[in-house]
Amino acid sequence: MGSNSLTTLGLDYGTVRIGLALSLPGGGLIVPLDTLAHPGEEPAAADAR
Repeated sequence: MGSNSLTTLGLDYGTVRIGLALSLPGGGLIVPLDTLAHPGEEPAAADAR
């Protein structure tokens, strides 16, 4: 399996929000998914939905 066949999840870890995006196989197209509220502590951020 080549590296161009992978879907990659990107995280933009900010102090107020955490942004989520996908890079589709083959690259060149990034799809924004959602933003999560950043609760202020890292363990709580990992549990955010």
